[in-house]
Amino acid sequence: MRTKPYVGDVGTVITVNTKTNLTTATLLQLHVLKPDGTQVIWNGTLYNTKYIRYTTGGDDLDISGDYRLQAYVELPLWRGHGDATTFRVYDLYE
Repeated sequence: MRTKPYVGDVGTVITVNTKTNLTTATLLQLHVLKPDGTQVIWNGTLYNTKYIRYTTGGDDLDISGDYRLQAYVELPLWRGHGDATTFRVYDLYE
């Protein structure tokens, strides 16, 4: 398997460590800012109590460049965003 994502890849697993127990969460999302300024929401799933996991689909990685993403969580007594992070999507043959 490759170690970096390319434009058009499907099935790339993105995992974000929230450093918070999410077992009672009612909503797990990744808020994404694509390189062209488009904002999208990826609905994640719980992984290993503290992680949000998302597997990319057909149009998720459609532009090369830096993607900013931020976890968004709703718990019974709190809701809000985690720290933002960046990952790069590469053009083919890069």
